[in-house]
Amino acid sequence: MKHYYIATAIAVLSLVSCYDEPALLAEPGQPRYIIEDSTDPLDHAIYEIYRETGVHILYEYQLNDYLWDLGSLRNSSNRLTAQGDRAVLLDGIAYLDKILFGIYPDSFKRSFFPIKIFLADSIDLAGTSSKEDLISASGREYIAIGRLRAGAIPSTAAELREATGTINAYLWANIIIKNRLLLLPETFAELSNAFYGQNYRYVKSQQQGVAIANIPYPTREQLMDEGFWNIDPNNTLNLPIPTSYAMMPTYEGDIYQFIETIITHDEAELLAIMEGHLKIKTKYDILLQAIKEQCGIDLQAIGNK
Repeated sequence: MKHYYIATAIAVLSLVSCYDEPALLAEPGQPRYIIEDSTDPLDHAIYEIYRETGVHILYEYQLNDYLWDLGSLRNSSNRLTAQGDRAVLLDGIAYLDKILFGIYPDSFKRSFFPIKIFLADSIDLAGTSSKEDLISASGREYIAIGRLRAGAIPSTAAELREATGTINAYLWANIIIKNRLLLLPETFAELSNAFYGQNYRYVKSQQQGVAIANIPYPTREQLMDEGFWNIDPNNTLNLPIPTSYAMMPTYEGDIYQFIETIITHDEAELLAIMEGHLKIKTKYDILLQAIKEQCGIDLQAIGNK
C-alpha cells in the first residue's frame, strides 16, 4: 500500500515537530492518500474496502496525519502506535468488518463513514496516564482502531459487544453529528440542555434554590429522569465513593452515550429500562426517527442483533 501526504491548500506548510518532518507540499486536485491494489492479501483487502466505500484504511502513518483534524480548532490528543505485523493487521480487517463495516450497507458507508480509519497497535491520550490502550478513538475525519495485537484483538461476545458500542458511538457522535451529516430536532437538546457540560449537583442546586451540599450525587434513575444515561466518564472524579464532582456530557457526549447504549441492547431490554423516564424515552424516539429519516438506518435493529 502506498499513500502520500498532500495538503489541500495552495501553500507549503512547514510543520515543526520533534521528528523534524519535512514540509507538506500542496498539489491542488491530487488526493491526499492513494490506495493501490496488490496481490498481497492485506493490501488487496484494504483496496477492496476503498473501492466499495471510498474509506482509506491506513496502517502506515505519522503523527501529523491525525494531529491536524478536519474542521477542529484543537489538535487531536490521540497518540497512535502503529502495528507492523501484517498478519495481525489482516486479522484487524476481519475484526473491523464484524464491528463496523459489516453492519451498514455500502451506500451508507460511502455517504457517512470517515475519510480515514487508522489501524493501531495501541491508542493512548497525550498528557495523561489515565486513558491508555483504548479500544478506539476518533476525530472529525477519522476513527482509530486500537488493540490490534496478537492475542489482544477483541474476540469474545462480551468484548465484541463493547467494541461495537464504542466504535459505532464514535462514528455517530464524532463523525456524523459533528460534521452535521445528521441534524436532530432541537427538542432533543432542549430536554437536557441545562445540564450539558455542567456539574449535575450545581444545576440542581440552582433549580431548587438550595445549597449544593443539599444535593446528593445523582443515581442512575435521577440521570435518566433528566434524559441522560450516565455522567461524563472522562470529566468526573468517579471514585468508588462518589465525589461532589458529577460533570454531565456535552451534546455530542450525550449522543455518544445514546448510540453506545442502543447498539449494545435489544429493544425490549431498553424499553424496560426507560419505563417511567419520559425525557430519556422521548430523546430515544427522536434520535431513532431522525437517523431512520435522514440516514436510512434502523439503529435499534442493529442493537437487536
